[in-house]
Amino acid sequence: MSKNEVESSGLNRRQFCKSGMLALAGLALPTSLLAKGAELCLPERQLSFYHLHTGETLNCATYWANGTLQHDALTDIYQILRDHRCNEVAEIDIDLLDQLTLLNQVLDNSEPLHIISGFRSPETNAYLR
Repeated sequence: MSKNEVESSGLNRRQFCKSGMLALAGLALPTSLLAKGAELCLPERQLSFYHLHTGETLNCATYWANGTLQHDALTDIYQILRDHRCNEVAEIDIDLLDQLTLLNQVLDNSEPLHIISGFRSPETNAYLR
């Protein structure tokens, strides 16, 4: 990772505020807009993530292209959304990824989504109780 990538991956006040506003805006959207089956008018569907706990970044993982799922990109998405405490990876529902893509589209967001956790194992859940 280059110095510029490391510097740009840090969470500053502006990014924190933008992430908070994005989350609040998502909660304010009509549920029908984010409902399962909402049509995405995109030939490609891609997501970017920044993991707040590990510092990992995944930029523009195109998980849907040419009418099919892109398994290499899905593997990358599953990896960044893994339980980082025990390094356990799980598949994430494609409908959830589509909803995140739709939310980005509606809010005209091109920044990585800041995540804390995607998947948590039963062991991690027990540990955190």
